[in-house]
Amino acid sequence: MDVIEYLNIPEKGKTNVKIAVKQICENLSADAKTKRVIEKSVASFYVKGVLNADVTGMWGVNNDDYLYAEILICRVTLKTDALLSQANELLNAVFQNPVIIVYDYDGRYAIGCAAKRKNKAEKNKSVIEKFYLTDTFAVDDLHKRLLSEITYDKRNLKDFYDNVCKICLAEQYVKLTGRIPETIDETIKAKSAAIRRLTIQKRELESNYNQADSMQEKMDIHMKIKQIEKQLGNIK
Repeated sequence: MDVIEYLNIPEKGKTNVKIAVKQICENLSADAKTKRVIEKSVASFYVKGVLNADVTGMWGVNNDDYLYAEILICRVTLKTDALLSQANELLNAVFQNPVIIVYDYDGRYAIGCAAKRKNKAEKNKSVIEKFYLTDTFAVDDLHKRLLSEITYDKRNLKDFYDNVCKICLAEQYVKLTGRIPETIDETIKAKSAAIRRLTIQKRELESNYNQADSMQEKMDIHMKIKQIEKQLGNIK
């Protein structure tokens, strides 16, 4: 089952509009070398859904700082995922509206988005505050549970989009721990970094343990491993 289907786009918001890669490159404010990242990476680009207040029942946001009146859900089939991070930044920059992009490459998926605010100098452009991108993943039971956290019961469209961005951050936590975090918020990135660091330290200690000569040295290393396991267990 395609990741797009797990996003549960309301029927009223479903579309299937193809945008030519050439057109995307023409709309991109970048030099020829940068545009080639898109040409090398993107096989096809479709807008699969349009979310607004009428479709979702969530209020749009349009104030001095933010415009979240309409969110596009797009599906990109990739030629290669080698330049995925760069491609995600460029594709998000093409659209003034916030975009949720589902990338598909050889049966594996990634989700990318970008928090945006209004560009007060240029009316029809936005300023990107931060990019978000998951690692590539297979749609297993764990990722199905993570995707089920994308719900349409938020206060407004900005809250909905912010939640999707946090879920992108949470994907790395899921991959590292094999579990869904108790709380999905902005702290998840720091938690994932701490888990990665501690896991590397644990592996190094386990290697040192196997190479240790004396019983005392093995006991000291064993205690350090236990301390790291305790720290890992405390990260929820």
